[in-house]
Amino acid sequence: MARTILRAGRIAGGVIIAVIILGVVLYWAGVMGVAKTPPPSQDGEIIVDAEAEAAAAKAEADAIAAVEKAIREHMEAKRFAELEAYCNGVLAETVYPAAALCAKDAIVRSYILTGRDVEAEAATAELIGQFGDMPAAARVLCLVGDTWRGKQKAAQAVAAYEQTLALHPGDEFAMWSRQNLCTMALEAGDTVGADDAAARLAADFGGQGHLAMSLCFVGDAYKKAGDLQKAMELYDIAANDHADKPGSVNAQKNICMVYLDQGDQAAADAAAEKLVTGYVKHGHTPFEVCELAARYKKAADWGRAIALYERAARIPGNGNCLFAQRDLCLALLEMKDVERASGESRGMFLDFAEHPRLPFEACLVGDAFLKAKEPAAAMEVYAYVVENYPDNELTLWAQKNICTMHVDAGDEAATSEAIEKLKREFKPKDMVAVALMQIADKCRDAKKYDRAVQIYQDVKAGYADTPSYIWACQNLVRIEIEYDEAAADSTETPASVLQAVDGFMADFAAAPKMTSALCLLGEVYYKGALAKERAGQRDEASVRFGKALPLFAKVISQAPFDPVFTPDAWYMSAVAYSRLGDYAKAIEYHQRIVDDWPEHHLAWSSQYWIGAFYQRLKKNKSLPPAEADAKTEQAFLDLFQDYPDSPMTKGAKSQLAMLYYKTSAWEKAAALYEELFAESPPGEKLPIDVFYLGQAYEFMGHKAMAALTYSEFAKDREGTAWGERASAALARVEGSGI
Repeated sequence: MARTILRAGRIAGGVIIAVIILGVVLYWAGVMGVAKTPPPSQDGEIIVDAEAEAAAAKAEADAIAAVEKAIREHMEAKRFAELEAYCNGVLAETVYPAAALCAKDAIVRSYILTGRDVEAEAATAELIGQFGDMPAAARVLCLVGDTWRGKQKAAQAVAAYEQTLALHPGDEFAMWSRQNLCTMALEAGDTVGADDAAARLAADFGGQGHLAMSLCFVGDAYKKAGDLQKAMELYDIAANDHADKPGSVNAQKNICMVYLDQGDQAAADAAAEKLVTGYVKHGHTPFEVCELAARYKKAADWGRAIALYERAARIPGNGNCLFAQRDLCLALLEMKDVERASGESRGMFLDFAEHPRLPFEACLVGDAFLKAKEPAAAMEVYAYVVENYPDNELTLWAQKNICTMHVDAGDEAATSEAIEKLKREFKPKDMVAVALMQIADKCRDAKKYDRAVQIYQDVKAGYADTPSYIWACQNLVRIEIEYDEAAADSTETPASVLQAVDGFMADFAAAPKMTSALCLLGEVYYKGALAKERAGQRDEASVRFGKALPLFAKVISQAPFDPVFTPDAWYMSAVAYSRLGDYAKAIEYHQRIVDDWPEHHLAWSSQYWIGAFYQRLKKNKSLPPAEADAKTEQAFLDLFQDYPDSPMTKGAKSQLAMLYYKTSAWEKAAALYEELFAESPPGEKLPIDVFYLGQAYEFMGHKAMAALTYSEFAKDREGTAWGERASAALARVEGSGI
């Protein structure tokens, strides 16, 4: 990635240098008379070389685009030092002021993002001095303000926005700057400053096309701050005084929402009527009406919701009504009015047949019918898309869904016919292979292995030049494993499975996905073992863990290293060994995770189990108690240090504290119990650890602390066996004299 970014910077730099050379050549050509200014024509007019002007304009545009691209790539990669070096080179070499402004802007923002505030402020002053009168400087200064704001530097952000307003008072970015000053004042609790900024925004930028949108943003900020009156005032200005501008329809929708928030249904209905009828020329109106309908739907006011969806879908001459029609179908389905939803879906086909988005939206409706367990309605939708839009890229997936629905229905003949149609009539080839794989996976999951094998074989035979080929071959091996899983008539991995795995590894030795595919084969046994474990069938689970181990061993020792799946194979092997009672081997494999991949998503779990399994080795007398306890202690201390927020950390603290308690290490036990006491959630019962904290205090001779702890615990656990035990301990301590 780093090399790619560097290369991009060098290419962009090369373009700039080439353009500079071109500029120098043209300049000297003019001086030497090679490219002279065209002489006046006979009638005194200057002859303009339009072709040369176009070429020069293109050269400038290309140079600026190259600079912007290089800056963007450096910024995205956060390579700030290289960015600044590159931009300083642009400033030194470019002949185009716009390119120089881009470079200076990037330097300023780089300084801000890397915490060099003094340098950023100085560079901003230079930017204003050199480029402040350029129209593009308004946008740059506003973005500089946004960058300061993102770094929580309010004073500098305000300064940048005010500079934008001072230098380019009528510019669109001056408007956005004024808006930002208003919202920042609100965030700071300065209502006077916010009100002043809002008034200036409304008064000074009436000619700006996006003023209504800006007023909506400010209105939203007032609404968030709890000032609904001011929010409504701004929404009203946007909706009524600037009804022809983008954002006005959003403002009118927001007025409806505020009335609903206030519980004024009559006013909300009137505002909704105006929303539907007063903004028919706005392309975005159907979306805003649908958002209001969704609000009613969430409140289970289905009557108003459906009425609004219907009206949004029927605004004349608006292509976005398609999306309202889609939402109407989906809402009717949520109401379980399948008949009406089906009717509206047919209406969508009739009314929006020429809309380029119809196949996609129709498929969404089909998916919703399928999810609602209405296969007939879903089939009708998918069939319509396939029949009427054969060249649309989404039609392939509609046909795939038809195939899987036939699979679900158990209609073998229809399934075969639909699959053949998919293979025969659709493209591109790699996507057809993906669709076939999804159908095969569906059959495999439904235990329809004969059909699954047939489709995987088809992909293997006819789509060897697609990425799906390796997965078709892998799934053929997987089905052999699933057959073995179902049979459960052996306790070791069958030779046929191991031979199939070895053949797969040989065929795909050079394939980048081989390691992941191989690991996933091992996971079939592994996940089967976990499922049996959850069902309480521990003997069957142990058999499957044992069968998984040889496959994971191949991932570890024979397959190319994969940064995800190789560590996963080590981790799952550790789990399998522990379930089989081989705790020493489990510790070895968990330790490998912690040592080699400490950032692995389950490294914290490995660190915990290392400590826990040393106690198992102590219990079965494989390790002397002192050695096992020392190793457990170190493993848990490493867990606390390296993974303090892990789900296992609290439990490990309790276990280690009990280990200290049992070995009479009272001070260490008390220290951990105190942490557990402090971390116990307020409002919940105190953990049992608190009782043992009192015990530790008592054994340390800190009787006052022991008494206080027992008292708190007894009060919290009053009426329970633990509460009685704490009360007895309290009486004992008090009786011995504090």
